[in-house]
Amino acid sequence: LTLALAGAALVTMAGCGGSGGGGAVVAPDDTTADVVTRVVDGPIKNALVCLDKDGDGLCGGVGETFGRTDDNGNLTLKIAKADLGKYALVTMVGIDAEDAENGGAITEPFSMSAPPGKPAVISPLTTMVHQAMQAGGATEAEAEALVKGQTGVVVNLFEDFTTEASKAAAKAAGGTDPGKVARMIVITTQAQNKIVSASLGVQAIDGSTIGPADLKRAVQKKLSQILPSIVSELNAAEADPANDTQKKKETALLGKIQASLMTVAAVKTEVAVINQVAKVEAPAAPIATASISFLDYTSPSNWNRRMFTATAAQNTADANNNYRFEDRHLRSNNGNLAVWGFGGNPADQASLHFNGSAWVPCGLNFEGLSSVRDALGNSNFNYCDNFSTGKSNRALFDISGKTMMEVYQQILDAGYTNMSITNAVAVLGSATFPVDSKIAYNQSTDAFRSYVYIPGSNSWMFTSPYSAGGNAQGINNHLVCNAAYVRNDTPTLEEMVATMRGTPCLYSQNTTAVPGFPSDPIDEDWGNTTVNIGTIGTASISATPSAHYSTNVRVQAAFTNGGPNEVTYYNCKQRMISGFVRNCTPTGEKTTYSIITLADSSRVLKFATPPAGAGNFTYTRTFVQRGGKVFYGYVDKLGVRNEARLNLPAANALFAQLGMPLENPDVRPALTRASYQGTWDVRGTTNLVPGGVTRVGNRIVIGQDGLFTAFDNTPGNTNPPDTLAVQAFDPVTGAFSGTSANGSSRQGVLNFITGATSGTFANAPGSGNFIGQRR
Repeated sequence: LTLALAGAALVTMAGCGGSGGGGAVVAPDDTTADVVTRVVDGPIKNALVCLDKDGDGLCGGVGETFGRTDDNGNLTLKIAKADLGKYALVTMVGIDAEDAENGGAITEPFSMSAPPGKPAVISPLTTMVHQAMQAGGATEAEAEALVKGQTGVVVNLFEDFTTEASKAAAKAAGGTDPGKVARMIVITTQAQNKIVSASLGVQAIDGSTIGPADLKRAVQKKLSQILPSIVSELNAAEADPANDTQKKKETALLGKIQASLMTVAAVKTEVAVINQVAKVEAPAAPIATASISFLDYTSPSNWNRRMFTATAAQNTADANNNYRFEDRHLRSNNGNLAVWGFGGNPADQASLHFNGSAWVPCGLNFEGLSSVRDALGNSNFNYCDNFSTGKSNRALFDISGKTMMEVYQQILDAGYTNMSITNAVAVLGSATFPVDSKIAYNQSTDAFRSYVYIPGSNSWMFTSPYSAGGNAQGINNHLVCNAAYVRNDTPTLEEMVATMRGTPCLYSQNTTAVPGFPSDPIDEDWGNTTVNIGTIGTASISATPSAHYSTNVRVQAAFTNGGPNEVTYYNCKQRMISGFVRNCTPTGEKTTYSIITLADSSRVLKFATPPAGAGNFTYTRTFVQRGGKVFYGYVDKLGVRNEARLNLPAANALFAQLGMPLENPDVRPALTRASYQGTWDVRGTTNLVPGGVTRVGNRIVIGQDGLFTAFDNTPGNTNPPDTLAVQAFDPVTGAFSGTSANGSSRQGVLNFITGATSGTFANAPGSGNFIGQRR
């Protein structure tokens, strides 16, 4: 990062050791070794490269060997043998350098680095790997896996992606183009450098004066945080036909990513966080603690929060030097409180993940593990029995006596988004934090994420005779596509592969469904012949649509016959009125699938590479075969998460000011009726379609207010769904009983943890037992 000094000036700085030209002194041959490196975005000429012995990320420290790259970006440094593999290589690309592939002369300076063990190439990708190693204490392999997960690049990140052989290999491997990602990292870095250059010499919130090395570290940390967004916007820019030149693509990306860049105000906090993160506070006597992980506050009756808590006993290190913690979610909707322990919504509590030997849920009061922090402030975490593992570090600041508004504004200025308070100025007023109030700026870096699926019917894979496809237009009706619709449970991954072949049913377009809105001449139904990868866009499906199709793109896949285990990706339209998948177009991307058998004999199908559009998703699609069914599954992408966390005294003071319940780590919150919100299938055990296919039409829906609604679709029942008047409900056990206005009744148990339902029903046609699952 050459914000204050041009790269050329650094060559003549006193005290620099040297090699490779410029009249530099060369150490004796018997004590040195030649280290060959190459600097690339495209190959970069005249980049300053050095061995970063003082770890400041800049060239110019005492005894730092340095040199300049040739026309092809190459350089040989003579490195003391005692220093081999100990220090990173850093390059400072100034305005006196040239990029052979990207516009020639460099107009905005930037810096890059390579980890100590990988000196052969210095690139934007090696820089992101090195940043991950520095920020979270990750190993080289862990950091590379993280960056691959963030970018979708599947090839070796330490290779020179500019050679023709590497380009061909990357194209054959699939995934995101490493050269394009690297270029976007550079232009985003340059844009970020321009913004924060005004921070040089300014005082950070810890009282330190911000220098070039501080800015360099802060910029690279920010880039690592927004890397998934950069890739997402790159995909969007690539897909837009208006961006028909590289310059237009870069301009489009910068326009979208601008709001995510660090401001001058944010630098003041971020530099202080980086300075503080390696300072580990002395261990104290164990006490009960809690911290805010997430807060979204609208009013005293409408808010959502997530807390990590620990009792004094949980804060006592065990024989393996680990602490324990709990995850608590509370959400109030018009005063109706829901309590749960895992996931973004109460229904996620039933999720199952593979812990290495079995599929397990995260219980209501499950404990995670967090190791005692090391000398660099790093702690290893294991969240819910190998659901995810990684490292975290934090910077801790005392905020006792400061106003809540001042601290909240600092959080916003620093770019942390895990806390949101509506009308903050009015509701916080001049309130201050009490003694012992602290804020931790916490960064968590993933190393591993497990396979996950939700056992409810929304995750079941169904097949249908419609999957065979055919032309069903006009009077020449295709019998399969016009037959009575039947959905069959898919028992094996092989049956799913054999059925989902990308052969749609073709119908005449029914434009009367949404009069006045354009639609395609042919209605191609792809929902029964492809599997869903994800949805790009956030448009809502509506019973009173404003268009025939939504603005969303459904990304689908089919198991085609072009080669062994071939998969073809599609971008599809979405019916606004129903969400159905229609009129798909191949993206031009193909990949392959593989099936693995896990330790418990369950099986998982995964794709070799995701489609480019999946760069917008926070997960990678998988399919799980277990218990005679195939489920939609996923693996969360590895990532970096940054949170501003208030400790227990500060959090409770804030909650009191906002009119929210206080947190007590020693008292676990009790489940409520609203904790059971969501849709619960209730299927008669004797009411099975011939062939053993389970009916899923009957259900109970519990709203955020805890009210029950019965959807009674058993054969012979013509009554509409109505409110189920619940005579009894025990939120601890889930036992309930109720009667509908139409005379039907239900009584049974809703299992909050597993999502299973069971009980008895009585309605007009008869009575019997029911089973089911929370969706």
